[in-house]
Amino acid sequence: MLNGYGIGALATANASPALSCLAQNVVNHLEKHCKGQAFSSFRIHAFDAPVARLDDQLDAGGFRVPTDKIVGMKIDTEGYEGQVIAGCPKLLAMQRPLVLCEAGHTNASVCQLLKAGYVYARRENRQLKIVLGPTAGVNGFFLHPDRAQEYRRIGLLKG
Repeated sequence: MLNGYGIGALATANASPALSCLAQNVVNHLEKHCKGQAFSSFRIHAFDAPVARLDDQLDAGGFRVPTDKIVGMKIDTEGYEGQVIAGCPKLLAMQRPLVLCEAGHTNASVCQLLKAGYVYARRENRQLKIVLGPTAGVNGFFLHPDRAQEYRRIGLLKG
C-alpha cells in the first residue's frame, strides 16, 4: 500500500523478488498517480493464495462469467507462465484462445508447450503478424492457425 492505496503491480509469486525493481515500481506509481502528494506511508502485505490448474478450475465451474468461449489469455505470472500453460492443455486444444505471455517468446517452457499447435506472432501497431520464430518484444503472442481467418476478418491479424 502506498499512501493508503493498493498497487497491484507489486504482486509476485516469486519468493525472492527483485527488490530494486519493486522499489522502482513504487516510485513510478507515486510520480504517475500521486502528483503533489508527499510520500507518507508504504507497506507490503504478504499473503498466501490458493493455486489450481486452470483446466481443473474450468471443469469445476462456478465462474461468474461464461467460460465456454475463451478467446484470449493474458499471462503475466512472474516467470511461471510455463506452469500456467501446462495447466490448461484441454482449454488450449478445445478453444484455441489467443495467448499473450509476458516474456513468452523468451520463455523456453512456454515455447515448448505451445509449439505443437500454436504459431508465433508479433504486434505491429494495433495488429498481429505471424512470424517464423521468437521475437525480441517484452510480450510474446501465440495464435492457433485455425483462428487466423477469424482474426483477419476482425482486423486483428495482418495479411
